[in-house]
Order: sequence, then structure tokens, then C-alpha cells
Amino acid sequence: MKYFLTACAFLVCMLLPEILALSAVELDLTNGNAPPGLSHPFGQDLKGRDLFARVIHGARLSLMIGLAATLVSCTIGTFWGAVAGFRGGKTDAIMMRIVDFLFGLPFMFVVIIVLSFSGRSVVLLFLVLGLIHWLTMARVIRAEVVLLKHREFVQAARATGCSTWRILVRHILPNISDTVIVYMTFTIPGVILEEAFLSFLGLGVPAPDASLGTLVREGIVTLSVHPWQLAFPAAFLLMIIFSVNILARRIQHSLTAHSGMTASGINH
Repeated sequence: MKYFLTACAFLVCMLLPEILALSAVELDLTNGNAPPGLSHPFGQDLKGRDLFARVIHGARLSLMIGLAATLVSCTIGTFWGAVAGFRGGKTDAIMMRIVDFLFGLPFMFVVIIVLSFSGRSVVLLFLVLGLIHWLTMARVIRAEVVLLKHREFVQAARATGCSTWRILVRHILPNISDTVIVYMTFTIPGVILEEAFLSFLGLGVPAPDASLGTLVREGIVTLSVHPWQLAFPAAFLLMIIFSVNILARRIQHSLTAHSGMTASGINH
């Protein structure tokens, strides 16, 4: 039951458009801005498109961008932090100074400039958003690796002649997987919110596709006369963000409890 809300949100967004064959682009110009009813539970937009279908498709697109950008950030951050922490010395100092320098850049401003001049695409969007979040991940992973590289199992692997990459892949990374999973689940809501912000500015998903941020932007235009066009996509956006946050906290709690039980068993 504790994951029920998140599971429902994910399944609805991913599977419902295929099950019901919902069309988010079919026009019905004679019924533009129609209010919610039995045939269109969320109403219709200015061009007569079914708002329920558009919200579900938009939620799925926002989730996919959030997941893809998070995978990009975690892949880069894990690699960078693991190498810096394990190598140590000058390599660590140089790599982490690069991270410190990048932290000082106004990344959202850079993202807006890149998207303005490079054109809009879903792939570019999640790549750019992924490149924002890897810095924090690199710092977290570096700190974990610095602690682990002095443990007995790593020293034993070195004594047997294992290469640096083999030690990282076979011995270090499996022991920091909990940290990676927790960070990923906490990153997804932030990425979804940033994508919604960019879409609100008109720099997000290109037409005819529409994320939840795009729908919120369209809904604000008609807020005074057709408030449901803002209410439904905004509610779905909040539900997804809160659901994934709840999931992240549950995962963090479960992994922390499991680590505590493991440590207790070892001590005994």
C-alpha cells in the first residue's frame, strides 16, 4: 500500500494511452474549449483536442524525460566521482576543481541559451537537463568511494592484482548502488519540474507533442474563462512530483533500515 499512489500514477501515465487508444492530436474545431463531460472528462482545448488524452500523454512524456535525464546525470556523476575518489591525489584535485568551477555557472541560464539557439527536441532537452544534475552526484559518489577504497575487501582485490577498473566495477560500484538509487529517485521530481519550467517558457517539448509544462502554459492563457484547462494538468504535475518524492523517501528509509540490519548482523 505504501507505494500504491506512485504505482498508480506511473501505470496510468505509461499504459492508459495505449489501452484506450487515446489521441492527443485529433482536432474537433467545432467543439473548441468544451467543458468537462461524459465523452471528454477533462474537457477540450481551444482546437477541440481531448484534454484528458493530452494530460495523460503529457504526463508520460514528462516522466520519460525525467527518467532519461536522471539516467544521464547519474551515469556521468557516478563515473566522474568514482574515478576521482579512487584515484585520489592530483587526479582527484583536478577533477573536483572542475566540478567546483561548473557549480559556479548559472546552469539554467546556460540551458535557456542552448535551447534557444539549438532548436527544441526531446533528446536535446533530457541531455541538457541531465548535464545539470551530475555535479552533485559526482560529489556524493566521490565521498563514498574515498571511504570504501580503504576497506579490507578493496585492499585484498589490489593484492590479487585486480586492475583499477575491475575493482571499481566489481567491488566499489555494487557497494554504492544504494546511494545511486536514492539519488536517482530524488532527482526525477526536480528534473520534471525543470522541464515544466522550460516548457512554460516555450523552450520545452516541440509541437505537436506536449508535456505537462506545455499544458500548464496553455491553461494559464485561458484561466479566466476555462479554468479546467489549467487545473487538470497542474494537478497531474503536482501528483507526479509528490508521488515520486514519497517513493524516494520510502526507498531511502528501506535501504537505510536494510543497511542497519546488515551492519548489526556483521557486528554480532
